[in-house]
Amino acid sequence: MKIYLCLKEGAIVRSPQVCVKDVATVYCRKSAKCQQIRQLLLFDFSKEDHTVTALTALFVMKKIWEKIPEADITNMGATELVVELVKDRWQPILTFLKMGFVSLVLFFGGAFSMMSFHTDVGLRDTFARLYFQLTGEAKPPVTILEVSYSLGVCIGIIVFFNHIGSKKVTHDPTPIQVQMRQYEKNVEQTFLAASDRKGRSKDV
Repeated sequence: MKIYLCLKEGAIVRSPQVCVKDVATVYCRKSAKCQQIRQLLLFDFSKEDHTVTALTALFVMKKIWEKIPEADITNMGATELVVELVKDRWQPILTFLKMGFVSLVLFFGGAFSMMSFHTDVGLRDTFARLYFQLTGEAKPPVTILEVSYSLGVCIGIIVFFNHIGSKKVTHDPTPIQVQMRQYEKNVEQTFLAASDRKGRSKDV
């Protein structure tokens, strides 16, 4: 029986019992067999001493062959992946405190960085000279130059980060999402390499 297996690049599970459906997409002509394979138990986190592990496509194939010896399996996805057990423990007060702290650090840190940059480049003096050249008068404390510059910075940040609150300007991934995805890939590759060296990867 022909079985097509597509391992995910990474898997996050909330149950200690990890099945094939948690780490891979399975397809075969017989739907009953497909469902049986999807429900096949691979390992149990409750019997492990850690909540993150690496496993290979061969390990998944071996488990399937133990159940269905006549299976002809073709892997069309990743050759190995990281599986992480995440426990749902929602703590609203602690979460909001963390969000508030991070928001304050980002706000004041970003404000300090921008003020330092403007001081280094002498932006106030530049605006004063530009205003005098355009109008022939001394610059008042606040002019259209500061207002338009501030609006331009806000619009530029919105366009660059592709977000207005919880809504996106376009459907393209934001720079933060791209960098986070690249970071996740690097972390997974490092963990897989370390697991191979330590012999902790689930393999045949």
